[in-house]
Parts: sequence; structure tokens; C-alpha cells
Amino acid sequence: MTRYRFVQFSNIGWRQRFGLAAVVVLGVAAVLAFLLLSVGFAIVLLPVAAVAWLVARWRLNQMADALRKNAARPAEPDSRTIEVEYHRIGADDGAPK
Repeated sequence: MTRYRFVQFSNIGWRQRFGLAAVVVLGVAAVLAFLLLSVGFAIVLLPVAAVAWLVARWRLNQMADALRKNAARPAEPDSRTIEVEYHRIGADDGAPK
């Protein structure tokens, strides 16, 4: 059978009350600091993310326009390509060398 222990806070002394109050105040301060830090990060990062999204959208639109312009133009032969005709020299019996 499991035994349970009853804890009663009515007979704690002034030191324990002071310690308990200090722990509660520190806990509330830590929670408020975390919330303030989270809101601060959101305030800073939200405009940064918005600017990054706008720049990415602008660059993607530029690339899409360039692709559309290239697709609309007739294909030109690449002047840098060298066309060469190759001939195999030697026996042509199909055996690999």
C-alpha cells in the first residue's frame, strides 16, 4: 500500500516565508523576462523576415522575366561550339581495342 505524506504550510517560520516569497518573485521575474525577450526577438526578426521575403520575391520575379524573355527569343546557335566530324582510324570489325 502506498503511503502519502501530508505537507502543511501553516507552521512555517519567517525565514521559510521569506524564501518562498523570494522563489515566487524570481520565478515570476524569469517568466516575464522570457516573455519580454520573446516579444523583443519577434519585433526585431519580423521586419528582417519581411525584407528578406520581399527581396527574394523581387529576385524570383526578375529570374522569371529573364526566362520568359529567353523563351520568347528564337534560339541562336552558340558561336562558341566547334563542330567537328570524327572518323575512326583502324580496323572496323567491331572488336573493341
